[in-house]
Amino acid sequence: MIRYVARRLLTSIPVLFGVTLITFTLMHFTAGSYIPGATGSPTLTPADVTRIRDNLGLDRPLVTQYADWVGIGQALKSVGLQGVLPDNNNVEPGLLQGDFGRSLIDGQTVLSAIHDRLPNTLELSVTGLLLGLLIAVPVGVLSARFRGRWIDQGLTILSVAGFAIPEFWFCLLLILLFSVSFHAWGLPWLPASGATSAIGGGGLVDRIEHLLMPAAVIAALYASQWSRFIRSSMIEALSQDYIRTARAKGMKEGRVVYIHALRNAIVSLITLIGLELPDLVSGTLVVEVVFSWPGIGFLTYQKALAYDYTMVLGIVVFVGVLVVLGNLLADVLYGIADPRVRYS
Repeated sequence: MIRYVARRLLTSIPVLFGVTLITFTLMHFTAGSYIPGATGSPTLTPADVTRIRDNLGLDRPLVTQYADWVGIGQALKSVGLQGVLPDNNNVEPGLLQGDFGRSLIDGQTVLSAIHDRLPNTLELSVTGLLLGLLIAVPVGVLSARFRGRWIDQGLTILSVAGFAIPEFWFCLLLILLFSVSFHAWGLPWLPASGATSAIGGGGLVDRIEHLLMPAAVIAALYASQWSRFIRSSMIEALSQDYIRTARAKGMKEGRVVYIHALRNAIVSLITLIGLELPDLVSGTLVVEVVFSWPGIGFLTYQKALAYDYTMVLGIVVFVGVLVVLGNLLADVLYGIADPRVRYS
């Protein structure tokens, strides 16, 4: 197990390198050396803008900017690449030193911004994930037990609809119904934006009221995907010889389904849940934007509109690290849940 994890971590290095290189290149071609607010300020002269770009290192070659951003600029210079990487005495620690950069607008570090917004994003995504799991398992089991009957067909239609409906449209539909219409009808209504109320908010009930609709959207997406996967796994498990043997011995159907079949069918679901680790941070962007939920996704959206590309770069790389760790965690959990899996 330890050798397998170590080998996977080593193979993750070129993956993360590719993520940083592609992200940095795309962001450079998108934003270039643009400085938010500098060109439109009437008090800044062209000389001031030039000095700001020099202080930020935006006037240096692209390879120099990338090397300094990753944190390998000084190391490359020390091995004789001074001609490729011009001298720069203002190089700050890079990604390899744990510095994901800082905002071009307010100077806030990327890690501090993630630290401020990460709890809100995890609160939303984990709630949606748990609700989706609580819905997906019984729906998948029912569909498998009554395969081909009207219950299976009805649940299949709901699952396909939940997967096909765009997230933003579903969000707007819930807002229109539970916020606008319920308020007009004089019924208890739910807030349409934010995490707490501006006046008299902040309590547990207020927080739950703000959380219900965005979490419901995420739960519906997870449940629609996982329920179909559990259905297929359950159908396969129920057709195995050990299930027929258990039934032949007179074991109760509930024990056969929920203890023996479901236990084996749920093993594969662990892989999917492990792969959702990155989505716990980045997969809620659309929901956060529509509901103005103060999480990392909404932060990324705001910074992208403001051309604060250093902040966007840092967040994207942070999510890329989570993708690699999520894949590794999924493989490890799969081996723990299924003793038949052997790591080589």
